[in-house]
Amino acid sequence: MKILCPVDSAAEAETLAGLGARELYGGYLPAQWAERFALAAPPNRRTFAEAQIRDLRELRAVVSAAHAGGAEFFLTVNSPVYAREQYPALFTLAEEALAAGVDAFIAADPGFIIEARKRWPGVRIHLSTLADAANHGAVALWKRLGVERVTLPRHLALPAIEALVAASPGMRFDAFVLYGQCPNDEGQCTFSHDHPQRTWPCVQRYQLEPLTDSDAARRAAAAQAGWAGLSRADACGLCALWDLARLGVDAVKIVGRGTSAGRKVWAVRTVAELLALIRSGIGREELRIAARERSLGRFSHGCSPYLCYFPELIPVSLPGRDRKIPLNPPLPKGDENLPHPSFPEGDQNLPHPSFPEGDGKSGHPPLPKGDQNRPHPPLPKGERGGFDVTGAR
Repeated sequence: MKILCPVDSAAEAETLAGLGARELYGGYLPAQWAERFALAAPPNRRTFAEAQIRDLRELRAVVSAAHAGGAEFFLTVNSPVYAREQYPALFTLAEEALAAGVDAFIAADPGFIIEARKRWPGVRIHLSTLADAANHGAVALWKRLGVERVTLPRHLALPAIEALVAASPGMRFDAFVLYGQCPNDEGQCTFSHDHPQRTWPCVQRYQLEPLTDSDAARRAAAAQAGWAGLSRADACGLCALWDLARLGVDAVKIVGRGTSAGRKVWAVRTVAELLALIRSGIGREELRIAARERSLGRFSHGCSPYLCYFPELIPVSLPGRDRKIPLNPPLPKGDENLPHPSFPEGDQNLPHPSFPEGDGKSGHPPLPKGDQNRPHPPLPKGERGGFDVTGAR
């Protein structure tokens, strides 16, 4: 299992590849794109300049540093949709990137993916989490469109990942393990992430008032209360590394384009140490103890069910340790009367349910037996989703 880490400069690429990140990714914002469309409509879902490789010379340097360190470099062009007038500039950007030696694109927009495969038949496409490929039917569709690898949606639990991997032979998968958790189903979220201080709407302190009184509405209000004021940047899923390796996940992904080099260095070193323990034969529980010790030493929030990528793994305490892990962070001031979910084992109200076999109530039910071989109808000839991605009228 490889480490996939963000980079924003050639110096970072050299350092992180040297620490064991065999795959690097980043965003590229040419001056002509910034001048015409501005940062509010970037090609790669980052609206702040620190997350962008700013010119072609620097892009070439990043790719060269990655390759010299034995790593590949993937370019993010992962906005879920582009305006018609952006496509010509987008394909110019992509052509420059391929000439610079970029190894693959991380993309979400079907228009870009279809046209890129048409223009450059051998181009490698990795699907962004923004495409929200959460079931085997979606994965099969993207595979037919030329995608070779899928970034798993952030909200999937381990049993759902296991079912998806088993039902998708020949597809490779990435899973998030550090930083940047999302309170929502990211692929369906319409919030704009363009605040200059990077304070996103999903973690603002506000109170939801359900229009109708129901269990689902009360759970949504409680979840928002739990998220309010937390730093989603400090999310962690390290204790799931042993399970992800067993399931055959290809790479574990670190979030953080535009963040400090120190955060990336700590992340790569920590994940590399834990993966080395797995390769040495460490057991599942021992690995989880080692992972949580590192997490608790880095983050102040403990094992929060909101900031954990796999909260179904949160224990009441560490085996063999006296230190208790707080299951629920303090409620924001003024929200004391909103309930926190307790996350008992098998609770069907979890954001990451435990998916017991045959349960029809969980958000992601198990795949029907024998469903994996169901044929998918061919796409209509020449169909491009109703628009011409080349920009021609």
